[in-house]
Amino acid sequence: LLATVAAGEFTCQLLHLPYWYEKPSDLLMVGHHLFSAAIWPIAVAARRSHFFLANMLFYELSTPFMGLLHFFKGDGWKTTYAILGSLFTLAFVVARLCTLPFSAYAMYLTWDTWAIATPPAGSLPRWILVLEKVAVPLPALLNVYWGRLVVVGYMKAVLGGKQKKGKGA
Repeated sequence: LLATVAAGEFTCQLLHLPYWYEKPSDLLMVGHHLFSAAIWPIAVAARRSHFFLANMLFYELSTPFMGLLHFFKGDGWKTTYAILGSLFTLAFVVARLCTLPFSAYAMYLTWDTWAIATPPAGSLPRWILVLEKVAVPLPALLNVYWGRLVVVGYMKAVLGGKQKKGKGA
């Protein structure tokens, strides 16, 4: 149920693309939303990868903070923006980066169930199994990429603010 609701939420975010699409690098986020909105319901219907879907739902713990950051930009919201940025970074690191070793270990443990070359008789169609091979590790790879951007961006904001104060003193 939650995976299906999240897929709907991804679709709704795509409908509001003009509000959060800010730079060409956000195109990766658009692809992520399109892919997740399509793949998660397929996985639910196929009754596959439930652990990985639950893990990916946990990743979305940081999403509300990221969304709120877009509404609280500007000079009048500096404190709120700083708090939301800190909460977003904390949630991102805890939910998306700290879980990477567990996700990798789960992929290793379940390798034979989702990485089989030929589906057994009466099993799922081959295209679902092939799609699963691509879809399961993809979020971990995206989170490594985005994690670096989030942590480096946060550190620049924190250290940059201190450097500005130090120069004026």
